[in-house]
Amino acid sequence: AFFSKYLKTSAGEKAVKYLESRGIKEETVRNFQIGFSPDSKDALLKELISLKISKEEAVKAGLASPRDNGQPADLFRNRIMFPIKSFNGDTIAFGGRAMGDASPKYLNSPETLLFSKRNALYGLYQALPTLRKFKKVLIVEGYMDVITLHQYGINFAVSPLGTALTSGQCLTLKRYCEEAYLMFDPDQAGINAAIKASDHLIEAGIYPKICLIEGGKDPDEFVIDQGAEAFYEKLNRAEDPISFKINLIKKGAGEIGPKDKSRMAAFLGETLARQKDAIIKSEWIKKISQELSLPESILLNIKQKKEREEQFITKEKIDVPPLEDGFVHLLLKNPKLIAKAGELKPEHLSSQFAKTIFSEFLFKNGDISIGELTEKYPQYSAHIMALTVQELPSESNCVSDFSKTSSMILHNYRLNKWKEMKKRLSSLSREEMSEFNELSKIIKK
Repeated sequence: AFFSKYLKTSAGEKAVKYLESRGIKEETVRNFQIGFSPDSKDALLKELISLKISKEEAVKAGLASPRDNGQPADLFRNRIMFPIKSFNGDTIAFGGRAMGDASPKYLNSPETLLFSKRNALYGLYQALPTLRKFKKVLIVEGYMDVITLHQYGINFAVSPLGTALTSGQCLTLKRYCEEAYLMFDPDQAGINAAIKASDHLIEAGIYPKICLIEGGKDPDEFVIDQGAEAFYEKLNRAEDPISFKINLIKKGAGEIGPKDKSRMAAFLGETLARQKDAIIKSEWIKKISQELSLPESILLNIKQKKEREEQFITKEKIDVPPLEDGFVHLLLKNPKLIAKAGELKPEHLSSQFAKTIFSEFLFKNGDISIGELTEKYPQYSAHIMALTVQELPSESNCVSDFSKTSSMILHNYRLNKWKEMKKRLSSLSREEMSEFNELSKIIKK
């Protein structure tokens, strides 16, 4: 509301003119809640303090940043503001485009307890109805691309937040999509980004297609110039990653010798090894063999070699009892609940996953983001993301559920320990017998 309000003031006139110059209509501005941050060091802070929100809370929420003198100041100044929303429509962060010469040109909120740059996508909330209906997503590179495409009715567009597409973002999309279109710049950096992104999508179980716009135009410029129908025609010519790689090889190939074929097979094998669908993989191998005159046997050998190499990368199996899963789920969604853990300690949990996450929350007193957890424990990232997108009960029920779950986990631990000690009752030491008697009293309560 603060940023939207300032867009309508005289201070926001230059931002409005910029948006108009990019073809953005007033209705689109409302739909995406685009706003403006004034060129002031504390305009937002004063507004937050008037709403009983402290400077410390503003820093934690990523709206202010500490300065050299120790006093916080507004993080976003003289910028067009783009709210970044969660899948259920809550604003969890902001992206800001500088109106002057400030650097960086685009600035995102820092990671917070609610916001993980590696897992969030701009435009996801607005695109969700279409994603759910058609199971397809269009991934572009910038905020303005997303906004303009939605304005033209291409409302299944999303973008990463100023970085390359991550595996975490692909896992988020997997909940809603089966197919993804990648539309990046046609330069070498864009081509490399498209290949890397397609690999992440394949690993997440999404079928990718790559589409590049020639002539140096961004998607928003193309749709404004050519219209939505031409844009869809462009998408219809998108290539699967193997066809895309084959065409890259053909464009750069002169006379092809044995060493060239070996390099080609290795280049294509990177994508083949990631594809788990046997039918798709088989079709890709046939296509490579036909297009590049590479024997299928060579491709199969390379594919199997890549798969064997991947087996040496240890991936911990996530086997978590439902009670402990629920406990971690509540913590991830409401870190302040850590204060309600009572006597519960990490060693009271049975799964390594739950022990690890609980330990991190205890050590940081709940002040740790989902992004930090997935980066520190990549082997758990998919499971963490699966938990975070689940709905929670009401706030009051959260506290009650967390207390009950903690008590049940502790009770189960004590009961299991009591049973184990009972089996070897005759051989217990004096200290162990004392512990056994104490456990007996607690369990009988």
